[in-house]
Amino acid sequence: MKKRLLSLLTSLALCLGVMGGAAFADEVTAEPGPVLDDAMMVDPAEGATTVLPPVYTWGTIEIQEDGSLYLTNDDEENLYNEVIIRISEETAVVDGETGNPMNASDLEDGSIIHVWLGNAMTMSLPPQATAKVIIANVPEESTTPKYYEISSTEYTYDEDNETLASVMLFCTDGTELEISKDIQLFPYRTKNIVGLDSLIPYGRIIVWTDAEENIEKVMVLPYEENNEEATAEAASVDEENAAADEQEQPSPLAPVLAWGTVQVQEDGSLYIVNEDETVINNEIVVRLGEDTPIVDAATGDSMPASDIKDGSTVYAWLENAMTLSLPPQANAIVIVANVTEGSEVPEFYQIANAEYTYDETDSSITSAALKFTDGTSMDISKDIQLFPYMTKNIVTLDSLVPGTKILVWKNAEENIEKVMVFAYEYSGYLNIKDDVISISGEELPVKGQMIGEIFYAPLRSVAENAGYEVTWTKEDGAGILKGEDEVVTLVLPDAETVQTPEGETSLTGKCMLDNDTTYIPVLDLSYFLNLFYIK
Repeated sequence: MKKRLLSLLTSLALCLGVMGGAAFADEVTAEPGPVLDDAMMVDPAEGATTVLPPVYTWGTIEIQEDGSLYLTNDDEENLYNEVIIRISEETAVVDGETGNPMNASDLEDGSIIHVWLGNAMTMSLPPQATAKVIIANVPEESTTPKYYEISSTEYTYDEDNETLASVMLFCTDGTELEISKDIQLFPYRTKNIVGLDSLIPYGRIIVWTDAEENIEKVMVLPYEENNEEATAEAASVDEENAAADEQEQPSPLAPVLAWGTVQVQEDGSLYIVNEDETVINNEIVVRLGEDTPIVDAATGDSMPASDIKDGSTVYAWLENAMTLSLPPQANAIVIVANVTEGSEVPEFYQIANAEYTYDETDSSITSAALKFTDGTSMDISKDIQLFPYMTKNIVTLDSLVPGTKILVWKNAEENIEKVMVFAYEYSGYLNIKDDVISISGEELPVKGQMIGEIFYAPLRSVAENAGYEVTWTKEDGAGILKGEDEVVTLVLPDAETVQTPEGETSLTGKCMLDNDTTYIPVLDLSYFLNLFYIK
């Protein structure tokens, strides 16, 4: 598997290296617009940025239980001949023959689709990404419509009446398209009138051409006012991870390790280079958040980011969604710095499951058998030093619960010397055994139920046991509150979406009402309630 992953990423780098050469950088640099930190190609030496185009692939699909699409094709030279495609509310699904919009539910197993993906992918095998545009039902021997994102434009006006006569589009993939006023333009899923003046930077279009590559018609997709999201699906890898959590739980991906010599960038990010080319992430840009833990490898003390010096060695554990820039970029979960030559570097883990052994005399915990999200395991005894990160809180073996993140120091003989315990980020952890649901070890009186292929959990019972308040009205349905903050403002029986403060969000299965109890898919509920959930 490691060899396959290395091969995949090496091919990725080669492909992007060819695609993103000097000519590309010169021709497709965006005109002044919003900051696009997470969807840019970055030259750490020069600070140059270029908006990345969407990623194109095609193949036969197999529809998964969670609604995602498993796409494959037989072309082994195709970088994305095996990929899991997630569909969001913003994904445009279009009939390639008629140009009519389609619903994702219209897609069928075994059919062939053409898809353009956002350029943030998880590091799983196969990789996973969210679709921007899906084109289905393309007739054999006909030209496939193509999706483009506009980087900049040049307009030509009619000298007689100063109306637009044509527009030259410079797209993020380097393509140049000339659209004249004689070409049919039509909108996606609206009755809005679109014209040449609708073709503006950061706009998105689908173009139909004939066999001679002459443009026949152009679909204009909705212009997203938030350009940071419109031009960069990876504009917040946190948001990408949240979406991934909603789809991928209960199997959260392990963090990704990168290490090497660091060059501190002007924006505070870290450009890490490792001379060992067999290391998967031997060249990467690591972004730091305000709360990113930075730990001194020698002492275990916290460090300010300003103490990281150019040329020093750091180890970084990263979130598993990365931009497909050269070099790739990712958010740091934890940084270990001040690593000296020959010293043992602490290792980062997130606990997936914990089983405790108790003293028969006083029922105290004597050891914890831990399983981690990366598939490894470890036993921690009561004799091992446990200490917290940046607090004076007392941490003990019973602090090692599912979802907890830790750093482990070992000696040269691989014996554990000490363990740093980070602050717990979840409202609790959720387990299911048969149809019995437990929240942080406490069994709920109301059981869940399997409906079709989806396990449903009772909303009120789970939420209240996780420390939330639940409201209900016949008109509005169920609402979930955390103090004065709304988590879910509205979910109605039979609804396939839920209202949140951020807007409408799709559920993996519709809301159910059974014997006056509201049920929603456990994956959705654990996500909304910030519960760590793993089978």
